[in-house]
Amino acid sequence: VPRCTWAILLVCEMEFLEDYIEWCAAIGHENRGFFREMDLLEEWTNTKELSMASIYDGSVDEKNTTMESDSDDNLSSIIMAEVRERDADKCVITSQSTSMLCDICPDHLLQEFSYRFWSGLLQWWDFETVQRWKLPLFPNHPHTEAVETIQNYISLSPVLRKYWEWGDFVLRPHPKHKVCHRELEVQIFWLPLQDHCWSDKICIFSKPPRIRKGTTVKLVGLEWEELKDLKSGHWITLTTPDPDRLPLPSWDLLELRFIMTIFARFAGKIVPEEGRNKNK
Repeated sequence: VPRCTWAILLVCEMEFLEDYIEWCAAIGHENRGFFREMDLLEEWTNTKELSMASIYDGSVDEKNTTMESDSDDNLSSIIMAEVRERDADKCVITSQSTSMLCDICPDHLLQEFSYRFWSGLLQWWDFETVQRWKLPLFPNHPHTEAVETIQNYISLSPVLRKYWEWGDFVLRPHPKHKVCHRELEVQIFWLPLQDHCWSDKICIFSKPPRIRKGTTVKLVGLEWEELKDLKSGHWITLTTPDPDRLPLPSWDLLELRFIMTIFARFAGKIVPEEGRNKNK
């Protein structure tokens, strides 16, 4: 199967993996057009019209401008101030005083045409799971407008922010902390770089690359003093001084980002059509 398919099967809910295997056994891989995992990948990474190079070479650096531009409306300004107050105006991972607001669910998935992404999730996850992920952002069902919420933001240092956006660095919320209000433990993961294209073929039963408990210099090729002690598997505690007024980052949104980041990284590189290896 294409790496993109293999990657979504690594992270989807078990019943959907079983359904997929039964489907392919009955009909064959050639007739699997019903499954649209590549569309889901492009929607998450916002690469429908872009090559991977423009996303991952560091030349595109537009994040944080939405929250801090001169055209911010009053609501965004309030949210920005609340996030900084909750996170004590510092990076929640390194405690560095220079920090930037980062969204957990990407902003483009809160826009008018994001329904394609959210509906696409239903091919791989239960309705209840998808609704749980959507609820912090779309609380006014049946209305489809997204809302700004402090729970969709986290403060990270400028360096960590780039790794966060590039998919090198991700946080996994503690499975037992779903209902915690004042503290939330998150686990750090540095994901191995991938040299593959999403369309490269791979055995459906192949094991994923091991996420090593190594340093950033080994995993992302760069070494920063502030990151030298941050290793995969380490746990960090996020806190809030006022869980009612300044709620913690959403457990559900952190779970969504963790799953989709794993999917996007293991799926391999997204490249323009002419750049794909047609011999695979």
